[in-house]
Amino acid sequence: MQETEDIRYPQPHHLLLCLPIALLLVALRFFFERKIGVSLSKRLGLREKVRRIPSLNPTLEAFYRKRRKTPTKEDLSTLAKQCNLQPRQVERWFRYRLNQDRPSLTKKFCETSWRATYYATSFCMALAILYNKPWLWDLRECWVGYPQQ
Repeated sequence: MQETEDIRYPQPHHLLLCLPIALLLVALRFFFERKIGVSLSKRLGLREKVRRIPSLNPTLEAFYRKRRKTPTKEDLSTLAKQCNLQPRQVERWFRYRLNQDRPSLTKKFCETSWRATYYATSFCMALAILYNKPWLWDLRECWVGYPQQ
């Protein structure tokens, strides 16, 4: 098939545009989340919950890193004996340690605000690009000239 003034086919070198655009989006997201998202969360009055820091305990930390979930009752009693603590204190330590690894409200807000901004911008740009295309408004136009489109 021949290219004409009206008909242009994609070329392999067009794919090279994907790399700089992807890097640009990563940089934009980084900038947005660090500068705009954090300041916006502060201006909107988003408050972080106070998280208690667990006491330093190498035995419990090693078990936590190995399993990373709540231990069973048998594990609790074994760990309590090893650390000279009550099982309730070990439970509390695991709860504090698990909360320490969870993302903060500010981080969640920054990610969500980036997504909302990205999708809203993408939608508006797509609408602006497709607005004057006849097949956007009348689906029968999609089939005009089939199969030579």
